[in-house]
Amino acid sequence: MTSESIDQEAKKFTPQAGKGALYIHRHEIFGGRFALPVQVNGLSVGQTAASTYILLNLLPGLYTVESNSTENTAQIEVTIETGKNHFVWLEPKMGMWVGPRVALQLVDEKSGRQAVMDSKRIAVSIPESRFVPLGATQPQVFPEDSAATRLREIKKLRDEGIISEEEFQGKRKQFINQL
Repeated sequence: MTSESIDQEAKKFTPQAGKGALYIHRHEIFGGRFALPVQVNGLSVGQTAASTYILLNLLPGLYTVESNSTENTAQIEVTIETGKNHFVWLEPKMGMWVGPRVALQLVDEKSGRQAVMDSKRIAVSIPESRFVPLGATQPQVFPEDSAATRLREIKKLRDEGIISEEEFQGKRKQFINQL
């Protein structure tokens, strides 16, 4: 989970400049004991639980959101538009055998905002700069990939208590050597 301040900032529903916001949420109690993984364009973002959400600020374009359970895999395509919020509901459903099934669906902004407001934000396991729209004709280079920006990212992880001071210092030395 992210800190309360990061969660509250995300609930202002203001996409980053030049990007669109993708909220992937689970707002029901059913299936809460099952962690459901989420991938965007094949990259693992993290796992959801009941009353949680993931936020990604993405460049405009087409993205595939996918999740799987013990019984099925669900996939949906989302076209991200600059300056807009997009909401995908990751819904566990009653399974036939072992665990829940999973469904993904786009929801309107009003429903999506309410679901996010009732949930807690999950820390994403991969930098947003790694996500590029499907069909991008050329690899894109982002300034976020610089050693200085990665250093800021790990400082944020330390400040949120996700990594220890010792882990931070080790990565800090590594990134400074790259400058």
